[in-house]
Amino acid sequence: MPRMSFNPRNPRFIATLVSDIEEGLVLAIGLLSGLAIAGISDETIVLAGTIFIVTGGVGAASRFILKEAYASEPMEGSIVQGGILLGLSYIVAGIVPLLPYMLMPVSQAFTTALVCTFSAAFIIGLWSGHKGAAVWKSAWHMAYVGAAGSIIGAIAHAAL
Repeated sequence: MPRMSFNPRNPRFIATLVSDIEEGLVLAIGLLSGLAIAGISDETIVLAGTIFIVTGGVGAASRFILKEAYASEPMEGSIVQGGILLGLSYIVAGIVPLLPYMLMPVSQAFTTALVCTFSAAFIIGLWSGHKGAAVWKSAWHMAYVGAAGSIIGAIAHAAL
């Protein structure tokens, strides 16, 4: 019997959602930072970032759908709905560091994108954390991981 209802509260789904949001933030800020440091034009950064984020979102959706289609114990609910939600979440997360590059010159966008990414990762960490002190630990952990993407982009550029 096909699964028709979708349960986004499933703990395994939430863990996958948080992971895909973090991945969208980290990979996008890493790419955008590397392109900005390399002196690529504003238009090219926005185009490359948009392509990267959309294809990453499609990849996140298809990865989830295929994984659940062949899982020995698939999650309850529509795997297509889950895949779409994950793909859109990845794209929205990737837009966070891309938006400054769409709205301002690269020189200003670089720092703004870092702050936006760090802040978004912190908020996602708060949302995904547990009760008590673990909430703050989760928030800071996610923020540091989010910032790592920009550092990796800068190091990659410096190495070239």
